[in-house]
Amino acid sequence: SNSRLEGTTGNVGAPSLEDQINAIKLGRFQYMLIIIFGLITISDGMEMVVVSLLYSALHDEWGLSKIEEGLLAGFIFVGFLFGNIIGGYLGDRWGRRNTLLLSGAVFITAAAGSAFAPDLIS
Repeated sequence: SNSRLEGTTGNVGAPSLEDQINAIKLGRFQYMLIIIFGLITISDGMEMVVVSLLYSALHDEWGLSKIEEGLLAGFIFVGFLFGNIIGGYLGDRWGRRNTLLLSGAVFITAAAGSAFAPDLIS
C-alpha cells in the first residue's frame, strides 16, 4: 500500500483536519475571533475580581453579613453553570453565533441592571 496517500483519517488520499488547518492559516477573521473570545473571557473573569473589590463597600452600603457576601460570590458560579447549560443547548439549536449574540445582550442587560441595584435581593 502507498502510505503517502493514507492520512490519519483512514480515508485514502483525504487530508487530516490538522493538514487542512495548517493549509488555511490564520487570517483576519480568525484573529477577530481570538480578540472577541478573549474579551468575553476577560469580562467573565472580571466579575469575580470586581465583586471581591466591592465586598467592603457593599458591607458598609448594604450591611451584608459574611454569609451574604459568600452567597453573592457563589451565585456568580451558579450563573456560569446555568449559562453554560442553556448556552450549549441554544448553541446546538440556533447556532453559536446567534447564541453568543444573545448571551452578550443578556450579559450587558444584567450588568447594567445590577449596577443600579439598591440592595442584595434586587
